[in-house]
Amino acid sequence: MSVLSDQDIIRELGKGIVFYPLKPGSIKACDLCLTASEYAYAIGLKKCLPIDK
Repeated sequence: MSVLSDQDIIRELGKGIVFYPLKPGSIKACDLCLTASEYAYAIGLKKCLPIDK
């Protein structure tokens, strides 16, 4: 396992990894601050998934 730098994360966005919504300032050094969302999207299925509450 390796750690991605902030530049690695930015370079991979939309290619190898997808985060939405990604808030400005969320990427710092090798840290990515994530916030839970009401939505889930399956990239392989290309559709939104239902969220059980």
